[in-house]
Amino acid sequence: MNGSESLQNDQSAATEDALRRAVDTTPAFIHTARPDGYLDYFNRGWLDFLGKSLEDVCGWRWTESVHPEDVAALVQKWHAALASGEPLEVEARVRRADGSYRAFLHRKLPLRDEHGNIVKWFGSSLDIEDRKCAEQKIAEKASQLERSEFYLREGERLAHMGSWSLKPDGMFDYWSPETFMIFGFDPRNGVPSLKEWLSVVLPHDRDAVYELIRKMFSEGVNGDIQYRIDHPKHGQRTMHSTGEPVFQDGKISRLIGNTLDITERKWAEEELRASERKYRDLVDTTPAFVHTALPNGDVDFYNRGWLEYVGLPLTDLLGWGWTCMIHPEDVETIVPKWRAALEAGEPFIGESRVRRADGEYRWFLHREEPLRNELGEIVKWYGSSIEIQERKIAEQRIREQETELRQILDLTPQHIGVLAPDGSRLYVNHTALEYFGITLEQWREPGRVPNSLAHPEDREHFLYERKKRFLEGKPQEFEARLRRHDGEFRWFLFRQTPLKDERGHITRWYGTATDMNIVKWFGSSVDIEDRKCAEQKIAEKTNKLERSEFYLREGERLADRPRHSQTVKAFGASVHQCELRCSSFFADHVGVVWPRKRSLHWSSSEAARSIRIGRRWHDFSRRSRRSAYGDANRIAARFAGTRV
Repeated sequence: MNGSESLQNDQSAATEDALRRAVDTTPAFIHTARPDGYLDYFNRGWLDFLGKSLEDVCGWRWTESVHPEDVAALVQKWHAALASGEPLEVEARVRRADGSYRAFLHRKLPLRDEHGNIVKWFGSSLDIEDRKCAEQKIAEKASQLERSEFYLREGERLAHMGSWSLKPDGMFDYWSPETFMIFGFDPRNGVPSLKEWLSVVLPHDRDAVYELIRKMFSEGVNGDIQYRIDHPKHGQRTMHSTGEPVFQDGKISRLIGNTLDITERKWAEEELRASERKYRDLVDTTPAFVHTALPNGDVDFYNRGWLEYVGLPLTDLLGWGWTCMIHPEDVETIVPKWRAALEAGEPFIGESRVRRADGEYRWFLHREEPLRNELGEIVKWYGSSIEIQERKIAEQRIREQETELRQILDLTPQHIGVLAPDGSRLYVNHTALEYFGITLEQWREPGRVPNSLAHPEDREHFLYERKKRFLEGKPQEFEARLRRHDGEFRWFLFRQTPLKDERGHITRWYGTATDMNIVKWFGSSVDIEDRKCAEQKIAEKTNKLERSEFYLREGERLADRPRHSQTVKAFGASVHQCELRCSSFFADHVGVVWPRKRSLHWSSSEAARSIRIGRRWHDFSRRSRRSAYGDANRIAARFAGTRV
């Protein structure tokens, strides 16, 4: 008995080992579990896939290899199967040894004893990753096809375009929903025949449509045709149909195509053509020179005014042919500038000389503006050109006049300056700069004139007069000495006058330095050095005459008659010579008549008066002591300028 049992056990072990080897070598993933759900076995295929040992996955540690998002659902369904004893089938992703997750279909079946109790769970897992990917792609394709079909239907509906299929026997085997709409057929009546469809085509176009269909079937050519139909609801409509043959076994099995309702487009095209004719007539009759260009700069249009002006056909000017009418010297400058504007997409402004039909070159101002679409892309360039020959001539004359005026100002022997309303220096002529020995930039330095060019004794007066002038905003006149480049100070008479606009606001201050006989309407600054010297000499002569008059009165008071008539005569002659010298001085150096307070000319009464005084001095000298009339002689001698 014992031997029989031992033999039976050995046979069972051998059988189990054989089964285990078979399970380990099978390409399927096999596992077993106890009745409580404890997984106690994984075959070699599972362990190799997971890259783990049996101890690492037994029990409930296998959950560590399941995708975190799938663990909860898998464990929940496994517990439910354990509780109910029902087979389990569930999908979950399992991590492979290389770390990637693959989808598996897990199945578990219970093994029961003769009493119906579960003694074992046997499970298998099938790698369905490729199937899942295929299903995913199929789902995506199906969804894409559904979207495409939806977009096709919507596109046909929005574009008023329908699709169709026509067999050689003259029967349509397919009409899209929109095809029924655009031709006015009821889809509940089914797809019409070719004869029924041709009945809605206008008689003038029916024969052409039928002939094209016949030719497509007989010759296998594509078809493209526009025709009109009589729609039962919308009246006359214009259609555009295109189609092509489908070959099967070398024969045409059907024609497939689409039809587009282009009624609104035809209306728009007609309106556009009418509008284009209107504006083209407007552009051609306008006196301006108009042209257009493509985004790359190729000119594609010149209006009639341009063509008549240059005397060339449009074909000679298209593209870049327009350069033939530009002066050769200007082509080298305007073409690079135009290319730069094209590259930058910025408006273009340029000038050039254009050859007229008679061969004469005349100046033009060219402007180009880009037209952009809603994306900001340039779709067209619009340009206009205006003749500026007269303006160029006027500008040349102005430049010549400016040059001449500047030469006049610079060569005028006057100091001429221009100041801003706030007193900042803007301009001074060359004469003034040569006088000071400085540059224009140095003259513009704030404070240079009063601080370094004006005489130290005149600076305070100079600044006061200048401040007063700007505060009052009125013409001013004052005197000051200015230092010449050699260090000498000379007197100037400053005259400053404001220039005001129509609102009375000062826009400029003008001043000059000139000879005293020159009076500028803007004002002047006059070199009065010579006049100052003359005034000083006049003051000295006047002082001398006043002293002489005083001594004369004293002589009359001290003597009844003169002692020496020669002295009196010498006195009178001296006075007369003084008069002559003063008059001569003013005439030669000042240029004006002596503005005397008293006459220097001796009248006959004054001469007699001098004789009487001389006689009284003579009588006085006889009666008196010599010392008394000696003083009188010295007085007379001092006045007359003679020695006693």
